[in-house]
Amino acid sequence: MILRVFFYLLIFCIVVPAPAFSQQAYNIADTLQQLRQVEIEEDNEVPAAAIPLLTRLKHDLVALFQQVLNEGGPGAQASAAQEELLRRLQAANIQLKDWDDWIARPVYGFIHQLDVTQPSGHPDLMVFRSAIFIQCDDDSSIYVFQKRKGHWDMVIAVESN
Repeated sequence: MILRVFFYLLIFCIVVPAPAFSQQAYNIADTLQQLRQVEIEEDNEVPAAAIPLLTRLKHDLVALFQQVLNEGGPGAQASAAQEELLRRLQAANIQLKDWDDWIARPVYGFIHQLDVTQPSGHPDLMVFRSAIFIQCDDDSSIYVFQKRKGHWDMVIAVESN
């Protein structure tokens, strides 16, 4: 009996593909690596090569966050969602950087901040904010999710592209 259970578990682990979140996190890591290859220009303008990569990075981050929220179910809490998001990014070897790290070597391709909050008195809302380093500043985005019929939908997205 024990041997049979072990055999079925072994088959299950081999046949079932890796969770989708792993691929999303690795896609984010790949985009970050591509952004680090972009040359910084002297005029403080965002290089044309960085713009689609920054957009893709923001969209992949919010998609990963929404996946974390929906896997957490309708009772998802902000702190737990943020911890799980960071855990998945760390599994793909992605670390957040602070200003001191960035100023020492100004390049694109680093995430500065990821915040998850739940507005007081609104358990049906969740706010996700990302900040990505760009030359002389950061590229921040904010997204509001609302719990509807047992899952979380994005209802507001504010990005600067």
